[in-house]
Amino acid sequence: MSPSLPPTNLEAGIPAASSSRRTNASGLSAIIVSIIHITTQVTNRLNDLKKTIDGIPRSLQGISSELPTYRLVLKRIQEAEETGRIPEDSREVLKPLLKDMKEHFVAMSEIVDKMRPKNSRYDDKIKYHESVIRGYFSTLSLERLVSGPGNDRAASSQASLVPTSNCPFGQNPDFIERPVLAAAMAQNGPGSRRALVGGAGMGKSQLAISYGHRVRQASPNTWVFWVDTKTAAKFEQGYRDIADLVRIVGRKDRDANILSLVYEWLRNTRNGRWVMILDNADDVAVLTHRPSSRQPSQPNKQLCDFLPQSLNGSILATSRSSAAANLVIGNDKHIIAVEPMTEAEAMALLRSRLEEIYEDTELKSLLKLTGCIPLAVAQAADYMGRRSLLISEYIQELQKGNKPAASPLSESSPQPRRDQGPSNSLVAGWKGTREKLRTRFSKEKTAKK
Repeated sequence: MSPSLPPTNLEAGIPAASSSRRTNASGLSAIIVSIIHITTQVTNRLNDLKKTIDGIPRSLQGISSELPTYRLVLKRIQEAEETGRIPEDSREVLKPLLKDMKEHFVAMSEIVDKMRPKNSRYDDKIKYHESVIRGYFSTLSLERLVSGPGNDRAASSQASLVPTSNCPFGQNPDFIERPVLAAAMAQNGPGSRRALVGGAGMGKSQLAISYGHRVRQASPNTWVFWVDTKTAAKFEQGYRDIADLVRIVGRKDRDANILSLVYEWLRNTRNGRWVMILDNADDVAVLTHRPSSRQPSQPNKQLCDFLPQSLNGSILATSRSSAAANLVIGNDKHIIAVEPMTEAEAMALLRSRLEEIYEDTELKSLLKLTGCIPLAVAQAADYMGRRSLLISEYIQELQKGNKPAASPLSESSPQPRRDQGPSNSLVAGWKGTREKLRTRFSKEKTAKK
C-alpha cells in the first residue's frame, strides 16, 4: 500500500520554502530526541552494570565515558536547529547522518542489554559500532554543520562549537590504575602546569592519555588538546590541528602565524576551559627552537614562549628530561616523578595481557626480570602471545641471548596508542632493559661456575 501523501503547500496555506524548512526541522528534532533517549537508556544500563561486583565490561568503558559528551553535542545541534541556525545545505547532510547514527546506537543498546560482566562475546561488534559513532561525532564537532545566517556566520560558528578532544589515542582497556595519575588529576587546577618525568618505558604517555580522557569525562565543556613535542615540526603541526579544531578565523591565510593565532585564542578566557597535553617534551633544543616569522614586525619567539599562562587553561607535559620539563612548567616543584610500577600494578598489567593462567610465582619470576617497567612487562607479554611461548620458554630465550630481531620489542612490533616514529624511545628503552637482563644472566652463570 502506498503511503498517504501530505497536503500540498498551497492546500495548507503555507509558503513552500517555509513549509519545507519546518518539515525538515521537525524531522531532525525527532531523530535527535530519539537518539538522546537511546543514549540515556544505554547510560542507565551501564550504571546498573557499574554497581555489580565486576563493574562495566572493559569493552564498554570507552563509550560509557563519551555518552555525556555525545548528548551535549546533540542538544547543541537541536538548539541551533530550533533557532534557525542550520543552513539548508547542512540540513541535507545532517539528516541521513543522524539516521545512520541512530541505527548504530540502537544496535549498541541491544548489545548492552545482552552484556554480562566478563563477557567478551560482543567485543568486536562494540568496537565496530563505537568507531562509527565516534567518527560521526567527530564530523559533527569539527565541520561547520551548525552556523548562523548572513554576516554573523563566522561568529555564530564559533559560538556553536562544542568542546572536544583531538587526542589521537583512544582509552586503553588494559590501563592499570597508578597513584601518579591520581596525583596529576588532583593538581589539575586553573592555570596549572605539571610534568610527568621519568625514563623511557615508564608509561608516561599512557598516563597522559588516560588523563586527557578523564578530564573530558569529568568536564565535557573542557577542550583537550594533544601536541606531540618530539620535534619542532610536530609541535607546529599540533598548533595547526588546534587552529582547525577551534576554527580560528584567519588560520588559512597565506601569511597566517598559526603559533600566534593559537596562543591568542588560548589566552582568551571567553573561549572556555582547556587542557593541553605536551607529549614527548624531551628535547630542550625543540622547546627553544625559534621558528621563522613571515611578519618581520613580530619578535622571533621560542616555541615554549607560545605556551600561555592562562587561568582558563592548564598544561600537562610528559618528558624524560627535567631540564626540558622545566622550560614548560618553570619549577621543579611541579614535576611528578614516574617510577616503575609496583609489583601489584605490574602483576595486574601482565595478567591483563596474557591469555594463559599462571601462578603468582611464575609471574613474579618474569616481573623480577623486567624490573616492573611497564614497557618491558607489556612487550614481554605481547611477544609471548605472538610466539605462543610460556613464561619459562620466554625466559630461556632471554638467557640464550637471541638476536635483536627476536627481541620482545623491535621496530617491527607496533605500539598501539603511541607515535610510530623511527626514533621511538620505547624501543631504545626496552633494548637497554634487555641488555641488562642478559648481563644479569651472564653474571649468574659465572657465579654458579
